[in-house]
Amino acid sequence: MGQLFRSRSNYDDAIYDLSILSLSILIAAIILSVTGVHWGQWYSGNYQLHDQARALLGGSLSISKDPAAIAWDYAWADGVQQPWGLGVPVWQALFELIYRVFGRSYFPESLALGGAALVASMAVLRTFIPRQFFKRPLYELRTQPHSIAPIFLLLLFPPFLTLCSTRMAVYEEVVVYSYLAALTLLAATVALLRKPTLGRYLLLSILAGFTIFVRPTLFTYGFASQLLSFFFTRRLGWSLQKSCSGIACFSAIVALLFVTNFFRFGAPLEFGHKLTLNAETRICYSSRFYDPYSDEPVVSAGKELFSLLFFINNNLNGDNWYECSVLPGQADTVRWREFYFKTFDLSYLIFIIAAWISVSWRWTLDRRAGQSGQMSEPEAGLLVLWSLLSIGPLLCFYVRFPFVASRYMVDFAPAFAASILGGVFLIGRFISSSRNWRWLTVLLYIALICWWGVELKTARVLSSKNFPPAQYFSQPIAHVWKPSRKLPKSYKLGDDLKSFGILFNGAGWDLNSGDACATCSFFISDPRRLELEVTPIDSNTVTEGDYREIAAKIGLEALELEHIQNDGNAHRLVFRGPKLSRYQSGVQSLFLRFPFESKNDWRVSKFRLLSIAWQ
Repeated sequence: MGQLFRSRSNYDDAIYDLSILSLSILIAAIILSVTGVHWGQWYSGNYQLHDQARALLGGSLSISKDPAAIAWDYAWADGVQQPWGLGVPVWQALFELIYRVFGRSYFPESLALGGAALVASMAVLRTFIPRQFFKRPLYELRTQPHSIAPIFLLLLFPPFLTLCSTRMAVYEEVVVYSYLAALTLLAATVALLRKPTLGRYLLLSILAGFTIFVRPTLFTYGFASQLLSFFFTRRLGWSLQKSCSGIACFSAIVALLFVTNFFRFGAPLEFGHKLTLNAETRICYSSRFYDPYSDEPVVSAGKELFSLLFFINNNLNGDNWYECSVLPGQADTVRWREFYFKTFDLSYLIFIIAAWISVSWRWTLDRRAGQSGQMSEPEAGLLVLWSLLSIGPLLCFYVRFPFVASRYMVDFAPAFAASILGGVFLIGRFISSSRNWRWLTVLLYIALICWWGVELKTARVLSSKNFPPAQYFSQPIAHVWKPSRKLPKSYKLGDDLKSFGILFNGAGWDLNSGDACATCSFFISDPRRLELEVTPIDSNTVTEGDYREIAAKIGLEALELEHIQNDGNAHRLVFRGPKLSRYQSGVQSLFLRFPFESKNDWRVSKFRLLSIAWQ
């Protein structure tokens, strides 16, 4: 008889696992289809992450040692580096490695993304969907409609699906991965609450640390999960040594991130954004020399961030990054802003506040009932607390960050979704527990589905001329470049900098007129001393102080101005070479700053650059 019951239990477990797997595959397929994947076209037009994956398999952190491999927003730091993190390339490298075992190469990127969606879906569904749901779904929907809420509020969250429907360049692809990683982390945190074991605790700590490799802003979610799990284990009476083992795992992986950052970009806390190369000089100026938005008052900066979160709606500017008065409450200070799809609206804010109030009310009632701070609905409390701990650091970060975009606001999506889900759980279970109010469960179910549908229906995505819609191909797209030429010891007007085969070498410098933008980028070799020859565009508007405002950086190191020599019409500025040995030899990236007249137009500075020489 006991064997019969065990067989029945094993049969039920198999049915449950199969149901979860089938539903997860369906959800992953939906996510892939929204991104634009078609059957047979599994290769993405985004080569950046796969370039890094193949480099990792070759034993290198850099994509190439030749600056000719530079592409838009790549960085140069002891080789060509991509600034979108190592997390996704490591994930793709795992699939590529398995692919090579079977004699194949270049694993399709979209299938790797589908694998991430499948893992996140299985983690969320196994954590939140009750086993009884697949035995009696109609009854579960009638008594507990919130049992399917995680599907719509986490895996198919409207802002996430809207992000997936955009151009899906490398920027969006990484945010998609980061959202899926945050959901997996949330599911692991709730799973630990239900069944606290040392294995689950250590796995959660490792996952919390690794998510930061996917995207730096995921640190807030990793830290929240680690902090909550630590205090939870201490509350259970675990020994301090046992509880600290998770912190040790988390800290070790974060330390590994700092080490890789140092070897890749030259500083533990540098993720490459101060070294990226592109043709937008104002971006380079804000990230390397001075960010005007850093002086924005906290109140006005807070108003803009609030508007960014809940009032983007149809206020989209696309490629007009420096357009004024796009959003209500937008600050007048220059800031790179790209709004190209709707993220959240006021309905999200209402639901989030309602969730916070509901959980606080439940916690207060439980305390009055003498439960010593224990909540009768601990999962709802955990979801809201995880959300609060994550939202706070994100608000502090984006209130001052010099660059904002619609996709950046999706960093808040896991926290918002968790809060709303916590509120739905609490309210749904309260209603279903009362016979007199149970009929309201049907209304709750209908309201949830209707709101979800309206959010998807009203979502708007603005196409971009610079970034076409996502493209997938039946064959892999390789990033090919020709080797660069050996660099000279100087550049001067009339030189053909394009002949060296390095993209963005001389960006911001007009080689015909000599006019220099606020920031110019160059590639030089073995710099021990730097000399600039400049002349004013209009001598009546340039003072001696303007010459001293001219600055130079090699990599992350600012060079010291040694002296200025007046040679008649032109001035010669001499800078001492870099002090750090990593910048003294080999090919280096040089960034120059020139003062400009208008605070809103940095495209032309006050100076013409006649020549650059280094020794």
